[in-house]
Amino acid sequence: MVNLKGLVECVEKSCGWEAYKKTQNLNDIDVSKDEEYQRNFVYYYKLRRNAEWRDKFFQYMEKKKNDKSLTFEEVLNYLYKFDNTLEPSFASKLLATINDKMPIWDNNVLDALGLNESKNRTIKNCVEKYEKIQEEIKKIISDSNVCADYLKEFNRVFPNYTEISVEKKIDYILWSKGKTAQQK
Repeated sequence: MVNLKGLVECVEKSCGWEAYKKTQNLNDIDVSKDEEYQRNFVYYYKLRRNAEWRDKFFQYMEKKKNDKSLTFEEVLNYLYKFDNTLEPSFASKLLATINDKMPIWDNNVLDALGLNESKNRTIKNCVEKYEKIQEEIKKIISDSNVCADYLKEFNRVFPNYTEISVEKKIDYILWSKGKTAQQK
């Protein structure tokens, strides 16, 4: 059985909830021009790319920030077009910023869910893997006992973050679980 208290406390120390909350503030700013927002996003999500790449990334985010129907595949294709590199993690971070019900592609989450990182990435297999991440999180949420345990512990440790979506809370717990497993 997973030690929920330890996992959630690891998340709190590792994630920086205040920085996360700042990444979610899209409505009152132009993210393509707001340097403070960009610095926070780059810091929080470890977006280590050159200035030209980041400019295109934030221009796209600004253009799509109100599009709740935006898909992982659309973002992945857009990012691929400007540097011929598949960036599923960054695609998912952009998407999850726009729609907090969408998970983040991360090696820690993949590990926690028992999903292997594909060595031969294609757009098709990245989309399929992302759909699998979504399916696994939906399974956790639909299992009322597991989900209730996760959320009870999360809300106990983080009483000031009740506005964060259920999906995001589960995503963070999985991230923490995967991170903990990698450190062993």
